[in-house]
Amino acid sequence: MELEQIHAYGQQLHSAREARQLVRSALAGLPASAADDVTLVVSELVTNALLHARTGLELEVRAEPGSILVAVRDGSRQQPQRREGQLELGGRGLRIVEALASSWGVDVEPRGKRVWCELPLGPPGDTGTGAAERHSRAR
Repeated sequence: MELEQIHAYGQQLHSAREARQLVRSALAGLPASAADDVTLVVSELVTNALLHARTGLELEVRAEPGSILVAVRDGSRQQPQRREGQLELGGRGLRIVEALASSWGVDVEPRGKRVWCELPLGPPGDTGTGAAERHSRAR
């Protein structure tokens, strides 16, 4: 699968919806479970950037051998904070990313940061339950 998408978004909250729709259409060739996982992670990372960085952002989605890379750049150098303890209405974004991704991290850059993660792809033709569905059942 060949895929490389890089898109810039403003500070509008509807940017998360636009990013989900764009990524969902770009991932049409993936099994539904894998596309669901990638779309959920895109939604969480874009929403976190909008709510916490309060700057414009850049979304990158790229197919790697056996995985999909998702990265969001924003204009804030403040590190994301995973909330511990009681789950509130918000505060689950990084927990979801951790649950779905094989690896994730933060790169501090001269003009902000890049939060990235890699999501594994199952074998070709895999139509099994995606990690997003497994995660929601585990709650």
